Amino acid sequence: HHPPQNSIHCKIYNIVFPWLIRLAAFRVMWGAGMSKLGTNASDCWSYKGNFSCTTTHYETMPLPNPFAFFFHKLPFRLHQVEVLLNHFVELVCPYGLIFFLPAATIACTTTTFVAQKIRTFAALASILYMMAIIST
Repeated sequence: HHPPQNSIHCKIYNIVFPWLIRLAAFRVMWGAGMSKLGTNASDCWSYKGNFSCTTTHYETMPLPNPFAFFFHKLPFRLHQVEVLLNHFVELVCPYGLIFFLPAATIACTTTTFVAQKIRTFAALASILYMMAIIST
């Protein structure tokens, strides 16, 4: 037996639950970004390290896929842009979740979507590569 749609419990749930999801997403994303800039973080994530973290990322994965070589050979400026976009997604975009800024929400959603598709492509390539190794 479900409570009626206009009950106070349903209204509270419809207000509180989305905010809890937003706060959890904010905490995870912002925490991931701050861990890259904290005192124990690698210098490659900062200006001091020339934003160079992704220059070695692709070929040092536990099982690099065939595309890792090509990602690794991308121009250095593109790797720097990749690090800066990562900072944007993890440090700026979470505020769009909290404050509902329309322009920021669109920009962050687009950037996050593109970043996720690139990561998904790299992950699927790794999985397919592992399956090819297992099948042979």
